[in-house]
Amino acid sequence: PLASLGVSKPSSRGLWEALLTAGGLVGLTALYGLSLQHLWPSAYQQMVNEQTFQLAWLAAPWPLLWFSAVVVAPICEEVMFRGVLFGGMRGSWGVPSAAIASGVLFASVHLMPLSLVPLFAIGLVSALLYARHRSLVVSLVLHAAYNALSLLLG
Repeated sequence: PLASLGVSKPSSRGLWEALLTAGGLVGLTALYGLSLQHLWPSAYQQMVNEQTFQLAWLAAPWPLLWFSAVVVAPICEEVMFRGVLFGGMRGSWGVPSAAIASGVLFASVHLMPLSLVPLFAIGLVSALLYARHRSLVVSLVLHAAYNALSLLLG
């Protein structure tokens, strides 16, 4: 059942926290990109190439891309990384270690080495919000809002 994965009605505070945190993470991701661009231009270009490749594999019309990035990916990834992995590890590892481990796994599966830092941050913060609010919906809203803002600004 969905409740065993942490799917429960979120508080309005949790939803607002997720939305504001998504905005903050987008800002931090932009700062990371700008820093990389100025400090290591070749790595920045490679990161841009990774992101372009990841979006290009969809080769989908804009509405389908949005649906995939803002609905499908957040649902699938949050259920897997926060609901199953983090949810399973936190009982024996504790919240901090499980959040770090699920964040590392989340970043790794995206196959974008130069984006590992922001992807890890998203995974880590999503796990911590899930643990704090006890609702997978909160981390799902964070993930969806982050992806939506990234598409709008990218």
